[in-house]
Amino acid sequence: MVRRPAGAGRAPFLAAAALLAIAHVVVAVPGFTLTRFWEDEAYNLTVPLHLIAGEGYSSAGFLTTLDADPFDVRISTGPVVLLPIAGVLATGVDPVIGARAVMLVFYAALVGALFLAGRRIAGPWGGLLAASGPLMLDATDSFSPLQGPTDVLGEVPSAFLLVAAMLTLRRPAWSGLLFGLALQAKTLSVLSGPALVVAVALAAGAGAASTARLRRVLVFALAAAVPTVVYELAKLLALGPGAYVVSTRQWLRFLLTGGQEGFSVSPGEKVVALITGWHVPWPLVLVLLAAGAALAVSTLLRVLRGHRLRAELVPLAAAVAGVLLTWCAWWVLSTKDPLWLRHPAPGLLATVPLVLAFVLRAARARTGSGVPRVIATGVPALLTLAAVLAAVLHGIAAYQQGVETLPDQRRAAAAAEDFPGDALLARWGPAISIVVLSGKEIAHPDEPVESAWVIEMLDRTPRGMALQERRVEALCGADREAVAGYMLCEPGQRRP
Repeated sequence: MVRRPAGAGRAPFLAAAALLAIAHVVVAVPGFTLTRFWEDEAYNLTVPLHLIAGEGYSSAGFLTTLDADPFDVRISTGPVVLLPIAGVLATGVDPVIGARAVMLVFYAALVGALFLAGRRIAGPWGGLLAASGPLMLDATDSFSPLQGPTDVLGEVPSAFLLVAAMLTLRRPAWSGLLFGLALQAKTLSVLSGPALVVAVALAAGAGAASTARLRRVLVFALAAAVPTVVYELAKLLALGPGAYVVSTRQWLRFLLTGGQEGFSVSPGEKVVALITGWHVPWPLVLVLLAAGAALAVSTLLRVLRGHRLRAELVPLAAAVAGVLLTWCAWWVLSTKDPLWLRHPAPGLLATVPLVLAFVLRAARARTGSGVPRVIATGVPALLTLAAVLAAVLHGIAAYQQGVETLPDQRRAAAAAEDFPGDALLARWGPAISIVVLSGKEIAHPDEPVESAWVIEMLDRTPRGMALQERRVEALCGADREAVAGYMLCEPGQRRP
């Protein structure tokens, strides 16, 4: 008999893990070198910048007051993300690099949490398969994208915290606290609450009394409330009772409406976007959806027939299924919400990778009932390879010249600094990023201030170029400078 060298069986796994790590790096690096700093990121970054400038927890008010706006309700990325960024920026590091470095830490934490959860479900290959999941999501193709893992947005941090909450379901205090932090990373994480409550109750065990389950749910709820209570108390002390009531009403209105107007999207369009919004072929997505549905039905039937399942996997499976279904149902039914896949991204990033791990576990469990072993062992390798290839292609695309790059924006911001005054005039859109990168404030167009205009000239279609030229003629005076897709100019006589 020929003995295999010790560790020979681990070689394929280690090779796949190395490839996967390289793929994650390939996706992340452009965020520090090329990927544009877009307006939502810029808006979020104004909160940490105001904090370290001594102006409190306030935004620049680009969408509200055009002035420092304390606890701006239009920013759904919360203090769990923005406070660490402020701590890093206080060291004097470049704001974009520092902020995106914090986001990379959250992304690494998400990948690590998915690996731990996937390994619990289906062993090391299940962990590797789950860790490849974030590379498969493609939320870049819209006006409100998730460009990559370093974007200064709350989606990735909230996804990490949701996975961590699912990993700690047996400890309701920890699970609740992590869910509460997810709420303060991205407001929409509230959608995950009902499924997590059910999972926490199930984690008490098959023979637990109803009172024990209720006690666990209460502990979970109290712990989940802690981050929000702390944040709301800070807001109350900063604003005072009257302004606090007004701000809370505005926040509730923003949460219920999404802050978007003028959109009407059919459920069918939402479903198509959900199926095609991946870096893998959509037929494979359909196959995985079918496999996931078959797994769910099979598990339910086994439970109804009295079969015993691994106790720690029942609550985790319930949490994954419940969170995914809730986010998908909200996404499909919210027809007034735009067709921007970034919105359901936290739920997708937290659960779809774990669905893959459950599918792998089911495939392995059935190898003894006629399913070839090559299928059970080949599924994780093939899907991991698909994720790696998708990541490489995504990374190559990120390195290509797009509409604009971060170096382009920095050149425009440097030119804007040469114009007199401490403020710049700009409309909501790409020009907002130039204002933030320049270090200047936003000027109100109706105020009698002589601030320079920043006008984006990025639309190269004939119609877009004509519209942009008309805006320049209407807003600009004689002193003009075209830099990196932007027109910088002294204001003309007419205001918008």
